[in-house]
Amino acid sequence: MKMRRWQAGLALIIVLLLLVAACGQTPAPSGGAQPTAAGGQPAAGGGQPTAGGGQAAGFDWKKYSGTKINLLLNKHPYSDAFIARLPEFTKQTGIEVTYDVVPEQNYFDKLTIDLSSGQGAYDAYMTGAYMIWQYAPAGWMEPLEKYINDPNLTSPDYDFNDIIENLRQADQWDLQPGAEHLGKGSQWAIPWGFETNALMYRKDIFEQQGIKPPKTLDELVATAKKLKTNDIRCIRR
Repeated sequence: MKMRRWQAGLALIIVLLLLVAACGQTPAPSGGAQPTAAGGQPAAGGGQPTAGGGQAAGFDWKKYSGTKINLLLNKHPYSDAFIARLPEFTKQTGIEVTYDVVPEQNYFDKLTIDLSSGQGAYDAYMTGAYMIWQYAPAGWMEPLEKYINDPNLTSPDYDFNDIIENLRQADQWDLQPGAEHLGKGSQWAIPWGFETNALMYRKDIFEQQGIKPPKTLDELVATAKKLKTNDIRCIRR
C-alpha cells in the first residue's frame, strides 16, 4: 500500500505536467488534486519547490507503466477538462487511471469519510486550499516538493514557478496556527485554477443614498442593512 501511494504521488504530478506540457505548451496554473499519504511531515524550515528548467530529453515517462491509480474528483468544468486528457496521459505514461466524480454538495463528505476511515480507496483527490488546514495535520496529505524538485520524478520541462505566486502560496502551510504561517512551509497541493467573488451594485442607488461601495465584510453588512431599511426610490433614466 505504501509503495502504491508513493507511485500515485508521482503519477498525479505527471498528470498535472501532462495537462500543461505534453504538447510542448508553456505551463499554466494547473492542478487541484494531490496525492494522499500516511502522513509525511515537512522538513524543518519548509523547503519550497524550485523552478524546473532545461529539456526533458531522457526523462522516463514510462517508468511506472502498468501502475493503476484511482482518483476522486469534484463535479466541475475543471474535472471535465482533466478527464478529457487522461487517454493522452495513459498513452504517454502507461499508467491506467480510474476515477469517481461526485457532486459538490456531497464531495467533501465522501472524501473526509474515506480519508478518516484509514482504508484509502483513492490515491489522490481534488481539494480546496482551506481543506489543507484539516487534512494536512491529520496526515492525509503528503508534501509535494520532494516530487516537484526531483528531475527523475518530474519532467525538467515543468516550471513550477510559472504558476502565479499567490496561488502557489495558497497551498503552502507550515502546520502552525495563525494567518502568518500561511504561504510558508511545504507545498500540499498544486493549484489547478482559481475563482473570484465580485460585488455588483446599482451605482445610482448608492449615489442617491450617499453610500460608498463597501471594502470590508463589516462594511458590507452595514451597507446591506442600510439599503434594506431605507426608503429606496430607483432613479429612472
